[in-house]
Amino acid sequence: MTERKTSRRNPFLSALIFAVLYLVVSSVFYRMYHGRLYFEDFHLFNWFEFALGSITMGACAFVVEFIRNRIG
Repeated sequence: MTERKTSRRNPFLSALIFAVLYLVVSSVFYRMYHGRLYFEDFHLFNWFEFALGSITMGACAFVVEFIRNRIG
């Protein structure tokens, strides 16, 4: 009788939004505590751990959103 509703969210877009938000928030806090952006000294690779964190956050958000879409 009742029809199962499926979610219309795009998991890739949600993952991208989470990754960008993580990168922006971590950049703001790095600037607050260190007084500079971690991209200023590009060759010192201060940014690398935050880039890896953004990639990990995006991958985790993609998995969560994909599962959420499959469940409904």
